[in-house]
Amino acid sequence: MKSSKSLLRKNFLLKRKNKYFSEKKFNFNLVFNLIKKHFNKKKITIAGYYPTDFEVNILNFLENSLKKNFTISLPVIKSSKSMCFKKWTYKEPLAVNKFGIPEPIKTNKEIIPDLVLVPLITYDKNLLAKLFYPVANPKFSFDFCKGFYPRVAQGKMNGRVTRLLVTPLVKSLQKMVGYNEYLNFLDIFKYPLAGEFSFKYDLLNDIRVPHDWGLEVGILSEMYRNFANNRICQVDLAETYEHKHQEVSKNNRQKGLSKMSIDISKAIFRKLATQGQVFSHEKFRSLKATYFRMALDMVQIYKTDAEMNGLDFDVHKEEEMVELFAQNIIEAGKIFLESPSENPNIPTWRRIDSADPTILDSFNKAVKEDNA
Repeated sequence: MKSSKSLLRKNFLLKRKNKYFSEKKFNFNLVFNLIKKHFNKKKITIAGYYPTDFEVNILNFLENSLKKNFTISLPVIKSSKSMCFKKWTYKEPLAVNKFGIPEPIKTNKEIIPDLVLVPLITYDKNLLAKLFYPVANPKFSFDFCKGFYPRVAQGKMNGRVTRLLVTPLVKSLQKMVGYNEYLNFLDIFKYPLAGEFSFKYDLLNDIRVPHDWGLEVGILSEMYRNFANNRICQVDLAETYEHKHQEVSKNNRQKGLSKMSIDISKAIFRKLATQGQVFSHEKFRSLKATYFRMALDMVQIYKTDAEMNGLDFDVHKEEEMVELFAQNIIEAGKIFLESPSENPNIPTWRRIDSADPTILDSFNKAVKEDNA
């Protein structure tokens, strides 16, 4: 629990260094065979990387790719938040950026790659195996599998929207509306906002999901609507799993965790409304008060949990988040009441096929022409 992201990265970099000197050279013919199989002999553009810090050396692969008439590109850092890929010819001079990484010179042409090679250091193939196994195993009857993992990194708790919004909001709604199977269903999931899930492909025809931050809750809502609980499962994916964090955006409800909290709240309200729950301004004010008390109590629970596990915990920042989420519950309720025709859900594939029966054939034709 005390392992920080930086310490974890340091340990894996050391392991990579040891493997760099001990393991045999990688057989890149495997990659060429996959390219031939999936790109149908098309002369694609490959985005590679210039190996540094004991990364897998792919220079021979890039050289051979050029001999096979593939186009090669390397990443170029444009700013702290964006990058692009620029064309590069093997042995062409490179510029060293501020991070010490070689990259093509600025005058090189910017291109969009078909295939990207990435030098990962903490990837574990068991993660995908765990996620797909419950659905893929023919001896099991599961149609949907949701992943979960600890949100702890750099010596502190993360997962603020789940801990400080979704969990206390669902429990507050349970307290207000009484027994509700849907709310109990949401409450069962250890990490309802995890973006990692798997399901059988035939589910795609009939699910309607939001195109905003309510996506994960929306998918769970569709699973609840379409399947019995015994066909749905959740699985522990990893001991440590770190990913990008959103900014809080206190002063802008159209960005960051602020917008996320509004979209998620609306998704839950909409689902309850389809079950006959009636909402009003007064009910949302009561919900805010119930949520606020519940969330503050949970902050103290998390504080104790953090101390027991040697994690840093800032009560002031946690309670600031609770105050922001409480205001955004009211804002989400206001939008819900004043915009009854709002429909953030993407149409189902069944409806799209009904509107244009040729669309899947058109997609198939476009892919074949692209790979010709």
